[in-house]
Amino acid sequence: MHAGVLLLVLLVGVSASAPGTEFGSFLSKRKNDLTLCNPVQLDPKDPSSYCSFQFLNKSLKKGSFCLSQPERLLPTQVYVGKVEMDCHKDKLESLSSSDLVHELISNIIPVVIGPSGNLYLTDHHHFGLALFESFLDFVNPHLHKVAYVCIQEDLHQLSETQFWTEMENQNFVMLRDEFGRNITVSQLPKSLNRLRDNPYRTLANWLRHSNGFVKCGEKHTHKLPQCQNATAPFFLECSWAEFLLANFPLTNYQEVPIVPPPIEDFIWVANLQSQATALLSILGQAIELARSPAAANMPGFNLSPDKFPPAAAIITNFGCVAKK
Repeated sequence: MHAGVLLLVLLVGVSASAPGTEFGSFLSKRKNDLTLCNPVQLDPKDPSSYCSFQFLNKSLKKGSFCLSQPERLLPTQVYVGKVEMDCHKDKLESLSSSDLVHELISNIIPVVIGPSGNLYLTDHHHFGLALFESFLDFVNPHLHKVAYVCIQEDLHQLSETQFWTEMENQNFVMLRDEFGRNITVSQLPKSLNRLRDNPYRTLANWLRHSNGFVKCGEKHTHKLPQCQNATAPFFLECSWAEFLLANFPLTNYQEVPIVPPPIEDFIWVANLQSQATALLSILGQAIELARSPAAANMPGFNLSPDKFPPAAAIITNFGCVAKK
């Protein structure tokens, strides 16, 4: 490691019964039979293209494909990896109008209809937040800042209590915070822009792109034996984020800074550039840990390292995974 890069105090060797493993066992039970929608371009100038319009007209149902402003989408988890989210945001801001439409249709957001017609994400929180926070350089950016949504379930007729009970029963919600602690429904963020940062969720994304674990259902994994007739559970990367947190607590800087930070666990307060530098310095160790017996009970454990060889992904200076 070159001078000036952060030295990290690594406490490797935490028991496999750490929060991540227990959480992983829970996630492996996820029923991930997604409802599929027909991805077609919708007209953001047409009110009938929007989910809210269709709900008021009682035509919104399971399998509906519609548009939504990101402000109307509600999270079902507490955190994202802000470095990863920034990569999505930067890409969205760089696209032309036609390329942006293609990107939006390529990242359909699955949602559940809740009481009062509220739309709750069951995946793609990073993309949804990136769209929410993006600055789109168009004359009428609101016509471009729209999410393409696929309705997974219609639970709007349930009471609030019944709704959240069903969401938990179907594992559509992750009631864990960035430190692996259990939370209640009332502690979920009320909008996408209130999602908190979890640096280890960014590291988990890099680990996945390094073949450190297998996410079934993707183009490059569908031929693997463990992915035959299988899809990945939701919140898979969050499970690995907990596992990584338990094994790699990042606590201090390599050199004493001119002004000491106000907290020892700097990774939780570091700017995104320092965070990415810190995480990158342990990516290789994270890959080794993911291949070890300590990770054997984790969902997505790579059972075919000969066909799906783990190797560090190329990470740009901005913390983004470079295309292979």
